[in-house]
Amino acid sequence: MSDITIAFPAWTTPLFIGVLYWPVLLVVALVLAGLGAIVHGWFRVALLGLATIALLPCLMLPAMDLVVAIESVSARRAWARMHETLSTPLKIQGLSLPVGTAVTWVDERHKGVASVELPGPTPLLGAMLTGRLEDLSNRWWSGTLAADTSLDAWPCRAGDVWLSHEGRLMRCTLAADHEDQGVAIPAGSEISLATTGRLSDLRLPDDRMMLLPSIAATLPAGGSLFLRPDGAIERAYVPEPGALRLGDMALRYEIRWIYPEVAHQPSGIPPSAMELRGSLAVDTEIDGTLTPMGSLVGVELASHAARVARPH
Repeated sequence: MSDITIAFPAWTTPLFIGVLYWPVLLVVALVLAGLGAIVHGWFRVALLGLATIALLPCLMLPAMDLVVAIESVSARRAWARMHETLSTPLKIQGLSLPVGTAVTWVDERHKGVASVELPGPTPLLGAMLTGRLEDLSNRWWSGTLAADTSLDAWPCRAGDVWLSHEGRLMRCTLAADHEDQGVAIPAGSEISLATTGRLSDLRLPDDRMMLLPSIAATLPAGGSLFLRPDGAIERAYVPEPGALRLGDMALRYEIRWIYPEVAHQPSGIPPSAMELRGSLAVDTEIDGTLTPMGSLVGVELASHAARVARPH
C-alpha cells in the first residue's frame, strides 16, 4: 500500500459530479423546476433552490469548454505571432531567406530566428541546405545538406550538418575517406570540429576500422575518438564486442592516453603519450597473475608492459 496522500481542491468535487452524473442531475433539475412552477410560497423557493443546486455541476462542463476554447484561441494567436511564411526575401542573422520560407521567431517581437523550414534546396552559409534549419544555443545552426558537399576541406555527406553562424563546419558525416593530423578517417564517420577548426572528436561507422599510427593500433568499428585542443588524443571509447589491441593487451570501453608532465611544450606540436589506461576486454595474465576482465590496467606504449592501475 502506498503512503502517498493525494488531495484535490474543493472546486473539483462538483466538477467530477457534473462529469459523471450530469444527465441525472439535469433531469432532477428539470423536475424540481417544474414542480416549483406549479406550487407557491416557500415550497416554490425551496424547489427552485434545489433545482439550481442540481444544475450547477452540469454547468461546470460548458464552463470548462469555454475556458479551453478561450485558451485555444489565445494559443493560436500567440503561435501566429511567432510563425511566419515569408512573402518577400529576408536577410537576418547571416541568412538570406527566400520567399516561401517558414520562419519561427524566438519571441513575438521577432528579435531573432529560432528555426526556419526552407521551401527547397537553398544556398545558405556556404552550403546547399534543405528542410529545417534550427539555431542551437545561439552558437550554431543544425540543418540538412541537400547533397554531398566539401566544407572547410572536409567531404560531408548529404544529411545532418552543424554550421557556425559564420558558416564554418562544426559537425557532419564524411562522404569519403579523409586524412587529418596523420590519421586516415573512413567514410561514414561522424566528425565534430572545435571552434578553432581542429578535429575534436569522431565516431566510426559500424563497418569501418581506423588505424592509429601514433600507437600502432587499430580503433575498432563503432569506436569513438576524442582529441585535446592541441590535437593530441585524449581518450577513445570502444563498445562491445570490439577491443583495442596493444601487444598482448585487449582494452575496451573508455581508454585514456596518459602524457608526461612537460613544463614547456613547443607550440603546435602535440605531445607523445607514454601509456594507455583502460579496462581489460578479456581475462589476461599480468606478471604471472590472472587479471580478470574489466580490471583497469595501464599499458606502456614503448614496451607494451602492462600493470594493474589504481582507479582515480
